[in-house]
Amino acid sequence: MATTLASDDRGIVRALSDIDPGSHLVLIYDSPEHKRDVLFSHLALGAKDSKLVYVCSEEPPDQVEEEMSEFGINVAWLKTTGRLTIAEYDQVYLEDGKVDVPKAIGYFSNLAWSCWREGVGGGLRVAEEMSFFFRRRLVDDLKMYEKRLHRTFPFESRGVCAYSVVDLAGSGRLEDLLGAFHRRDAVAFTGPNGVSILDQEPLQKPVKSTEVSSGGLQSQYFRH
Repeated sequence: MATTLASDDRGIVRALSDIDPGSHLVLIYDSPEHKRDVLFSHLALGAKDSKLVYVCSEEPPDQVEEEMSEFGINVAWLKTTGRLTIAEYDQVYLEDGKVDVPKAIGYFSNLAWSCWREGVGGGLRVAEEMSFFFRRRLVDDLKMYEKRLHRTFPFESRGVCAYSVVDLAGSGRLEDLLGAFHRRDAVAFTGPNGVSILDQEPLQKPVKSTEVSSGGLQSQYFRH
């Protein structure tokens, strides 16, 4: 297994390990390599006891699968046991060509509840690439999706939403988007000096299950 930025940085490993059930961490990355490193590290933490989902928005699924294997995750075994899903973004977020937030939340909640039914004790770990929202100029839909994620869901799921700093800076709505990253969820930044974590406020109370079912940076790196 290759030496990786995330595995060398105790702060990000701790942040990934400490994601509360039903919540997520926001990753703002400076390179595809750092993105993969953090997202794969997140999934690797659940490789023995969780179901894993990777939502592609940049590379195709076969490339992600190959890179995941090179990282050291046993992709073949996880796929054979039904515990790894590598999905295209349109399978998860779109319905009839439009963003469908309840569909996306339902996609993940159904997988999370399947963990409970099948006795998968670690629940669900999700890694999401968010770049398609920027390519298709769907920033308002992205804000709506993030708003729905800014709560604690009543199912065993831990997620990381990955944003390119280039996408954020080039959107023309940088301040608006940074404000959409809720005051509750931790935000991780990758850069030349490693990973920095901006801790956020305590968790809100879980939402009701009925609600679920209806359902360049000025200062690029924060150092603590």
